[in-house]
Amino acid sequence: MPKEPAYEELEQRVRDLEKEALERKRAEEDLKLHGEILENMVEGVNVSDEKGIILFTNPNFDSMFGYNRGELIRKSVSALNNLSPEENARFVAEVIKQLKTKGSWFGEASNIKKDGTPLTTYVRVSALEVSDKLVLVSVQENITERKHAEEELKKYREHLEELVEERTRKLEEANTELESFTYSVSHDLRAPSRAMQGFSQALLEDCAYKLDAEGKEYGQRIVSSAQRMETLIQDLLG
Repeated sequence: MPKEPAYEELEQRVRDLEKEALERKRAEEDLKLHGEILENMVEGVNVSDEKGIILFTNPNFDSMFGYNRGELIRKSVSALNNLSPEENARFVAEVIKQLKTKGSWFGEASNIKKDGTPLTTYVRVSALEVSDKLVLVSVQENITERKHAEEELKKYREHLEELVEERTRKLEEANTELESFTYSVSHDLRAPSRAMQGFSQALLEDCAYKLDAEGKEYGQRIVSSAQRMETLIQDLLG
């Protein structure tokens, strides 16, 4: 008959079993904690296999895309893309290329909800090996409202730029008209100004003997005023 295990061996087995039970309990608690974190994350999370078949979604992912709990399981992630077959093929190829070279991909994705409503998300995809199997973990944030706000802001800026361009054009036209008017008026004023200056100067030179001191002063004032007007006209003409 086989010998009974020694008392010390029994104690060691009990300790090993207790340790194993404790480790299992801790693992279960960790797993429960991780599950609760996934279930309560604000972002939408889905896990798919290497072929893109969805294996898991958290409640916020289902809610984000308008599906009931569990409704997306076994569906292809491509069914959520709001892309043509050609665009989807290019998009998937880009993501796979990044996953193979860098292990992750992030960027914006054009999606569609169950009811057909367009949805834009910011996506972070990581490739992980779990139990010797490759899985893709995708964390998505709904940025549809932010994209709409950015588009509205872009339109507003473009509208402002158009207004500025229009006002600048009108101002340039007004300046051109003002320059033309100033040039025309200046030329129209130059002839009588020169005539006034010339006749006043001639009066002072040729008829000085007929003018008293006051008359000569008036004549000189006319000449000075005409010269000042000529200077102003020249300044207007540039």
